[in-house]
Amino acid sequence: MRGAGSPAMSNFVADDDLKAWITDLRARLERGEFTGAPPVDLGYGTGPLPTEVVIQVLLDDLARIIHEAISLGRPPDPDGSGIVRKAV
Repeated sequence: MRGAGSPAMSNFVADDDLKAWITDLRARLERGEFTGAPPVDLGYGTGPLPTEVVIQVLLDDLARIIHEAISLGRPPDPDGSGIVRKAV
């Protein structure tokens, strides 16, 4: 794995900042900041999709994962990072 100083990791967001980053992403989506952005091609034959749709789907998936963790009795945020971690 490449280190945090490598170009591949230049957009990496530390756990401490992830919750704020997701909150900001939601706010930007609600303000319409991604309307008109170039479409995103996720591959797998989906073809280009509107950026705002892709972001909304990802945020909805995250909300579902958090909801499932809560319903299973696992804290979705055990360390205060806002991240649901898979038990190992």
